[in-house]
Amino acid sequence: MTQPPNWGTGSPYETGVPAAPPPRQGKPWWVWVLGGCGGCALIVIIGIVVVVAMGVNWFKNVEKTYGNPQAVQTSLGADLPLYPGSKLNGAMTGGIVGGLRMAEKSGGHKEGSMLRGAAVFSTPDSAKKVLSFYDGKLKPAGWKRVKSTESDPDESSQSYQKNKEFVVVSVTAGEANQNLVVVMRGSREILEQQNTGVGDTKE
Repeated sequence: MTQPPNWGTGSPYETGVPAAPPPRQGKPWWVWVLGGCGGCALIVIIGIVVVVAMGVNWFKNVEKTYGNPQAVQTSLGADLPLYPGSKLNGAMTGGIVGGLRMAEKSGGHKEGSMLRGAAVFSTPDSAKKVLSFYDGKLKPAGWKRVKSTESDPDESSQSYQKNKEFVVVSVTAGEANQNLVVVMRGSREILEQQNTGVGDTKE
């Protein structure tokens, strides 16, 4: 008996043997990448890039807002001046304001109920000279000193009260012969931010 051509090769001419299906095309490479661990890594990298970009924009906005002496002075009020000849630190000022704004929000308080304004700046002047300057400016404006502390030789602070408002002036020794000065104005809660209290008056 003569065999048909291509016998045993899976040819459609072979009796009783079904034709082999055409080969499937593989998935695109990016499907395998996104489906495996490589996809996880790619997503993480993209996330990091987005967060960094957002952080850079946030930092620029903070510097623009809180690095502006006029805007910061307005938030503090005319009776609480910035220290003459000092250099305003916009990033640190924005950090303090942002942190206390979050505290206000998380506590269900109105914005500005805890903190009215703040400023962080550096100066080569001594703590004694800085605190003496604020004594000379605040007392004639109706502020009463309610606390004066020296927790250690490198840090000093003074607190003042007028009606229901409080002011804290803190001076900390910094680097390169620069002192870091923090000035905050708001409600009684800001006293706790500088570990100060009321009722230990020193004139």
